[in-house]
This record gives sequence, structure tokens and C-alpha cells, in this order.
Amino acid sequence: MSSFHQYVQQQIVEICNEFGLDAKSEYRGKGWIADIMVQCNEVKYAFEIQTSPQTLKRTIERQAKYKRDGIVGCWLFEKEPAKMRLEMEDLPVFQIENKGGNIFVSLKGRKTLPLKFFIHDFVNGRIRFCRTLNPLPYLEVKFMEMDCWKCGAVNHIHYVQTMSACNTRIYPYEEMWSSTNRYSLKPEILKKIRDFANSEEGSHLNPALSVTAFSETGLWNRW
Repeated sequence: MSSFHQYVQQQIVEICNEFGLDAKSEYRGKGWIADIMVQCNEVKYAFEIQTSPQTLKRTIERQAKYKRDGIVGCWLFEKEPAKMRLEMEDLPVFQIENKGGNIFVSLKGRKTLPLKFFIHDFVNGRIRFCRTLNPLPYLEVKFMEMDCWKCGAVNHIHYVQTMSACNTRIYPYEEMWSSTNRYSLKPEILKKIRDFANSEEGSHLNPALSVTAFSETGLWNRW
């Protein structure tokens, strides 16, 4: 067990105790040992801190044991499994990061929470799996022309522009090429683009929409 693992484990126990919850470390069950076991509102939660590599298959296998015993398993990875491309409703996986001794939890790049807030919200049902991001923030969709390399046809590719905390537009090219800009591939955004392209106002557009964008099944979001 790494010192970082122990540090996060200790932090979670102290946070739960601060909330008046009885948290137990290295809690043993039938065929499993949870890093931290805590009960809140008659629901049992097992928090697993993963600082060493673990495959997605192994994570699913371990999660199945918690599900079998009526326990909500929550996985905090320092580095997520390599094949964890889609978020899964029955597998809460989040990434943790140490910033100067303070632990933060990332909700897939949509929001980053201090560990204390994350634990509080998770055990109180405020971090839930949903099919769409609701409500959507204020977004502005931009289009630019791009010729097809094969047939030469003009296509319109899109990117999403967001607003910073001071109500300033983020630099558009940063939004366009950033791999973390996932809003542009959300099914609800793509549907609005299709609807607009089929309208009289947007009939001039030939949107190039990725079919793979519709493969995302859901997301974890803070309510």
C-alpha cells in the first residue's frame, strides 16, 4: 500500500467522522476487503482507493461482489483503467489528484470537487448517473468550413465555445482542439445541430457529425 493510498484513506475516514458517520478501514466481507466502509441513510458505501494499476475487467469483478452484497462501491483511481472509455451506471469510477496535500476528485472533466465535498455529495445521492448533462451550461456552437480531402465537398465542422467565470469567451481554438472539450460530442448538442441544419435558417450547412459520438451511454454528474 502506497503512502498516497494511506493518506487518502485516512482523509476519507476523518471526513466521514466529521460528518458523524462511522467509517471503518480495511473492512472485511464475503470475498472482499473494502478500503473504507461507511453507512449513510441506511445505505452502505465501500470506497476503494486505487493508486496501483488495475484493469477494467478486474474492477468490474470486484464491483460485482459489492453489488451482490447490496453495497454501493465507489472507485477513486489515481489513474483510471486504460479501457475505461465510457462511463457506466453500475461502476462509479472517478479520478483523484493530490494538489499540495489537498485531494480533489474529477467528475470526468466536467467538475472537480475537493474530497470532502465529493464524499458528502456522494453518500447523500447528489452525484448520480444520468443520460444527459442536466442542466446544460450556456454554450455557443460555432461552425467553420472544411473541404473533404477525398471528394472536395464543403463540410461544416463545429466546436463549442463556453464562457469563463468573468463572462469572457474562452479562446476559440483552445475550445476547438482541446481533447477535454466533450460538450461538442454530447448527443443533445448533435441533435440540435441536426435540427438546425434541417431548418430553413440552417439549410446552408452540411454538418460533419461523428457517428461515434452517439455511443456514449451516460455520465456521472453532480446535482
